[in-house]
Amino acid sequence: MLIEDNSAGSGLANARLHGGTLVLVCVLLLAGCGVRPSGTPAPRGQAEGIVLYLVHNGKLTPVVRTGTRPPIGDLVTLLAAGPLPEEEGYTTEVPQGTKLLSTGQPPPELTLSVDVAALSDNAVDQILCTAGYRSRGVILIGQGQSRGPHRCTVE
Repeated sequence: MLIEDNSAGSGLANARLHGGTLVLVCVLLLAGCGVRPSGTPAPRGQAEGIVLYLVHNGKLTPVVRTGTRPPIGDLVTLLAAGPLPEEEGYTTEVPQGTKLLSTGQPPPELTLSVDVAALSDNAVDQILCTAGYRSRGVILIGQGQSRGPHRCTVE
């Protein structure tokens, strides 16, 4: 009686099975690494999407929404519109209906449709941080009033 030793063949079959399993595990892990930006606080570092600074428990917090970064006027409109339903617990201090009327230089000037003297410090920071004014001072103008120069004070 002749008995064949298939251990080499079995080892190859086992290696293929384990290799296929390894590939499947890697694919599943990579698929689970996607960022879900809508309505979640922004991670530290570079964020993808639209980063708005909303108020949460009295402090400005970056919130990432899906989409590409719009012009600054649209960012101000988004802040004035307030949080989305899925951003429960967040608020805005930018008055509803606030619009950016114009921008000017130097230093950067933002003319808004509201009395800027009446804006809270959080509202000013919401606008400046969302617009990305971290190192340059900005003068806010609106309803015959001016404020600044100010820059984003949120780290």
